[in-house]
Amino acid sequence: MRIAIFFVILILSCSYDRSKYDRDETVEYPDMIQDIYVHYIYKNNKKYLKTEITRAEFYEKSGKIRCDGLKTDIFNSKGALTTEIFADKGNIDKNDKLVIFTGNVRIKTFESKSTIFTEELYLDYKNNKLFSNVPVSIKKDDGSYLNASSMESDIKTEESSFQNMEIKYFYEADDEGKNVKKKK
Repeated sequence: MRIAIFFVILILSCSYDRSKYDRDETVEYPDMIQDIYVHYIYKNNKKYLKTEITRAEFYEKSGKIRCDGLKTDIFNSKGALTTEIFADKGNIDKNDKLVIFTGNVRIKTFESKSTIFTEELYLDYKNNKLFSNVPVSIKKDDGSYLNASSMESDIKTEESSFQNMEIKYFYEADDEGKNVKKKK
């Protein structure tokens, strides 16, 4: 009898906690995978963005495209190429109208002749905003640079704001009748 009571107590005291092993996470698998894919975004019936993607994974339920190897061209309202963006990875969110670039992000702007370097960049094409919450570095062809902890740009008005900025720039000044390049 003592042995039976001992086994009952032993069985009741030992419990198996399945919560450690049960996963409630659902894995979303892509609906389609395509190598060498070109994605276009149009605004007001004009080409706004063209993205060449090395590998694209389409998730139709969530409206997202996960991308490897991106090269994006951004066009102005006249159809002229203004900006190129390169990144290792990215996500296109069709619902939120966002393109998220990650990993070795490089943005080349033709008008200002500068290149922006960062690890993560968001392009909100609905609101014409470009922003990064991680450090950015902007370098110009003349050696000028700007380093900041974050940035936000309005693509339409071409206005940008930076946080915790360090800057070095060159400008042309007339010094005693001579055109001299100065460092500030």
